[in-house]
Amino acid sequence: MKQILFITVLLSAFSLTGNSQSSSDTLLVDPNSIIFFTITQVEFDSLNASDPKGGLNEVISDFDFYASRLVDLLSKDTTRSVLYTDHRFYQLTINRTNFIFDRLERDANVGMILNGTDRHKISWGVGTDVDMMQTIDEFFKKE
Repeated sequence: MKQILFITVLLSAFSLTGNSQSSSDTLLVDPNSIIFFTITQVEFDSLNASDPKGGLNEVISDFDFYASRLVDLLSKDTTRSVLYTDHRFYQLTINRTNFIFDRLERDANVGMILNGTDRHKISWGVGTDVDMMQTIDEFFKKE
């Protein structure tokens, strides 16, 4: 029963199709990839206009700082693909099953996708480079 619940929760993060999707908005995610995702400048400007305290700017700034540090560090490892992007849709293939993930389905503006050979993990929000690296290490250690 726990396994069925886990699979249901895991798959609920994905929408299998979407009519508003265009190929330029979609990133095909290869196995053994680490994707750091953020919002576009247009989305930032729109959200920031309704954020008088500037909290969004701080979140995006922190994420940019820590994710950029990790991209620089992890890009030296040629066994994994590492990317920082503002794509809206992400297509993953796990055990010959395609999933389309739409980052706008959640309220979080930033996060990372870890795509292994037979599983994936989506981590929402900001963490320090140390926190995110620990998540990455734990995920790929099980691969």
